[in-house]
Amino acid sequence: MFLKLGFLTPTVYTICFLVGIAGGIYGIGGGSIVAPFFIAIIGLPVYTVAGAALMGTFVTSVAGVFFYHLLARFYI
Repeated sequence: MFLKLGFLTPTVYTICFLVGIAGGIYGIGGGSIVAPFFIAIIGLPVYTVAGAALMGTFVTSVAGVFFYHLLARFYI
């Protein structure tokens, strides 16, 4: 009934590091880049990757809005 998943932590860190660099260069959110790698390379199911990617995108979006409004006071 329950699915036990296993993966190597250094592999996840390496993928996230490379995705962070690519996302920073191209200005793309990390969730949209990292999800296919987690599914194809690590073999995680789509339903676990989708939830994690959406939550990560939500958290970084909220932080971006917060800092945008915080810094907007200095540029008006």
